[in-house]
Amino acid sequence: MTDDTTDRASADAQPGKDARRRWVSTLALVCVAAIAGGAGTVLMASGDSELGTELAGEYGSGKRIRGRCERPIEHTFNPRVVRGSRSKLAKVAFRFEYETDPRHRDLVKRRIEQNWDLMYSRTLQLLRRRTVHELSNAETNISRTLEEELSQTITRTCFPDGVATVDRINFVQILVQ
Repeated sequence: MTDDTTDRASADAQPGKDARRRWVSTLALVCVAAIAGGAGTVLMASGDSELGTELAGEYGSGKRIRGRCERPIEHTFNPRVVRGSRSKLAKVAFRFEYETDPRHRDLVKRRIEQNWDLMYSRTLQLLRRRTVHELSNAETNISRTLEEELSQTITRTCFPDGVATVDRINFVQILVQ
C-alpha cells in the first residue's frame, strides 16, 4: 500500500513540474517576441520638443521614421457662408505627422521651421474656402477630404522635393460659432 501511495504522489508532482516548465518557457518566448517585435515601435523624444516627436520603425520597403509636429497650427477665421446665412467664426487647430528617411531628420525639422509662415498662410486659405457645414460635420467624408487636402498642402509647401510626406492630420480643436 505504501508503494501505491508513493507512486500516486510522484505522479501528482510530475504534472505540476511540467506545467511550471511550460509556463516558464511560454513566458520566455513571449519576452523574446516582445523584445524583437517591439524594437521597431520605440517612441523617442527628439531634442526639439516643439517641433516634434519621432517614432522609429520600419515602414514599407525601406527604413522610415515617423515624426510628429508638436506645435499646433491654429487658425481663427470666417468660413465661407451660404447666401442668406449669417457670418460665423471658426477656430481650427491641428497637428500633423510625417514620414521620412532617418538621414533627413534634421533637414525636415529645418524645413518646417523655415516654411512655417508659408504653411500657415496656405492652410488658412484652404480652410477659408470651406463652408460652415463642411467644418462642423466631422463624421462625414468631407472631413476626410479636408485632412487629405491639408496633408497635401503641407507636403507641397514644406517638402516640395519629397524629403518627407505628411500622412496624418490630428485635429486638436474645431469650433464653429
